[in-house]
Amino acid sequence: MKNSKIAKLLVLALSLMLLVGSAVGIAVSAEGDSTYDIAKISVAHGDRTYVLMAVDAPVADAASIEVKYSYGGSDYVAEYDGTSTVVIDEVTYPVFYTHGISPKDIGEDIIAEAHAKGAADYTAKSVNVSVAEYLYNMLYAQNYVNATEPADINLKTLYEAHIAYGAAAQQALWNDVEDTDRTLITERSYVYSAYATINESGARELLLPAKSGEVTLTKNADYPAAAIGWTVTTYNADGTTTVTDYEKTDTVSISGHSVITPYIKAGITFENATLGQQYNGSTDTTIIENVIYKNKLTDYSLGAYVSIENDPLAEEGAVNKVLHFYANNTGSDGGNTGADVKVVDKEDGANCYVVEFDILLLNVDTSSNVQMSMVNSAGSAIFSFGLYAIAGETEAVAQKFGTQWSNVDSTKRAVNVWTNIRIEYYADQDKAKVWFGDYGMIASAVVGVIGADDSNIAHWRFSTASNSNVDMYVDNVICETIVKTYNASDTSR
Repeated sequence: MKNSKIAKLLVLALSLMLLVGSAVGIAVSAEGDSTYDIAKISVAHGDRTYVLMAVDAPVADAASIEVKYSYGGSDYVAEYDGTSTVVIDEVTYPVFYTHGISPKDIGEDIIAEAHAKGAADYTAKSVNVSVAEYLYNMLYAQNYVNATEPADINLKTLYEAHIAYGAAAQQALWNDVEDTDRTLITERSYVYSAYATINESGARELLLPAKSGEVTLTKNADYPAAAIGWTVTTYNADGTTTVTDYEKTDTVSISGHSVITPYIKAGITFENATLGQQYNGSTDTTIIENVIYKNKLTDYSLGAYVSIENDPLAEEGAVNKVLHFYANNTGSDGGNTGADVKVVDKEDGANCYVVEFDILLLNVDTSSNVQMSMVNSAGSAIFSFGLYAIAGETEAVAQKFGTQWSNVDSTKRAVNVWTNIRIEYYADQDKAKVWFGDYGMIASAVVGVIGADDSNIAHWRFSTASNSNVDMYVDNVICETIVKTYNASDTSR
């Protein structure tokens, strides 16, 4: 019987069901709504290809549900054999299936929706259950393209062969006999992002009409707050991948099958250092040689009373290695301690020196002056940015910035909480911008420029002044030179 044949095909396909990410005009259900979500999809491979759709409804209600789908200008009704179900994350779904999809049609959009039988006045919750999108999803979104286990490698081979067979069928059974041509699925690029919907599709995945083009991403709730753009990983025909980062834009270029993830700029994290490694001002001034930052070698050296410690605010049992500056104005160091971070190679025509880092101040019980200075190759400071931590009567210690910054809120915090600071110094303008935590840009002005030669910036220096009594922790240091035009009114990072 037909249903018996379908049941045999379901065994593997149901085990590979995946969450639908291709919503098309999804409507919000009101109480008593007669529509249902298509929660999972899969494909059964046989002499014909079947799309399987798990409907988010009790199995007991399956007989009263109708699943419609359309493609190629025709409408169809999916079948339910009365027994087919799938259990995913302890939830049991009834499974409906399409009629056999011809190989020449696997690249066509198959738009499906589920509703109560007999319902007339409803807004369909439509999804795209295209066979080609499913195959590409398994390869790239589910990462079978990088399979290493024998069974997974066999599935990878199956998906790739199915795509190649579909493209051959498109050419021989459609393009060679019909008046209009279809773009072969092998000549189109698949794009997926778990963190955004793509173009105006409302979907997390899209099969583009061509190999290349631009897509615009709309962030969803999973997009991390620390991200500043997108990373596009392109899978090349030779088996390699190309990774391209896009900062401060939601439009990216596509040149092949791609998975798009949030771009979080990498910095020096100290994770390859040894916990408790001490630097005491002796002849040992080098720390963690050959650190890789943005594919370039950089290094940094330390002064007195600096060590690698675990983040004091890390959750119990967690390890996050950070740089610890211990300043004690009653000790032999007199409160002075510091570290230099080398500036990475300049971009061509670079005029803007950037340092960005996370900072935490603890145990502040007297006036302490924490400074970030730009130093040239002769050891002369170009300018310094000061963060003054002033002990108060409460645990939330207030800070203020040096007098070169005007109208700065003195209640901003870096004490008892990790705070991100970004400084951009424009050497061609002798001006700088500063961003402080969640407060955004707090300053854009001429800033304490000393007038030393800025033609060869060597490093940024983190230091504490002689009157300091503070534990300063630094992590995620970004130190680079870029091309950027100074614009006092532009507050974007």
